[in-house]
This record gives sequence, structure tokens and C-alpha cells, in this order.
Amino acid sequence: KPVEMLSVADPTPPEQWLLSLYQAKPDADNTRDSNYYQKLLFSIKPYVHEQPRVIANRTVQTTRQLQEMGIEANEDQILEDFAEQLQTVNGSYVYGELCANYSNLRQQNLTHQQAMQKLFELL
Repeated sequence: KPVEMLSVADPTPPEQWLLSLYQAKPDADNTRDSNYYQKLLFSIKPYVHEQPRVIANRTVQTTRQLQEMGIEANEDQILEDFAEQLQTVNGSYVYGELCANYSNLRQQNLTHQQAMQKLFELL
């Protein structure tokens, strides 16, 4: 079973850890490899202050917190949409704040798409 969070001392690359979490899902596509996650992390990185390891941890943490509240969330979808949406804005952001704002919007009964749209309207 994959670890809950990547510690600073853990040498596992974040893309490998995200892949192991994905592969633990019952409907996982076994053709997916760590390059999928590496591309997402590297497309987010230029827009945020955090490193890929922290981006991975924060995304998984946000997903789990929402799921614990009974809100459907998917770390892959979150990463994909942040990677896509961040291309449309200027500036540098704190990824942890983006995740916190996304989580708050989801807790206001917004769907994933609505929350992403609202979040990027506010940036």
C-alpha cells in the first residue's frame, strides 16, 4: 500500500508516488506511467512557489480531506485542471493556497468544474 504522504526524507520521486496511488485504484489504466504525472507536475511548477514533491502532497491531501467530507474528488483531475488553467494566468502563486481555495469552493457545493472556474476568475 502506498504511503499517505511523501516525507522530506523519502527518496521516492513524486511522480512515482502519484502513480502508485493511482495503480491502487480498482479501475486503474495499467498503461499509465510516471511520465503522465511528471508532465503535470512540471507544467504546474513554473506558476507556483512549491516544488513537485510538495505539489503532489498538497494535491493528495486536498483530495483526501474532501473525500472525508463526502465530497467526490480526484487528485488526477485536480492536477490536470491546475496544469491547464495555470497556463491562462500571469504571476506566481502559492499552490497550498490554491488548493485551500479550491477546497473551500467545493465545500460550498460547487462541482469540480465550477470550483476551478470560480478559482481562476478570482486570481
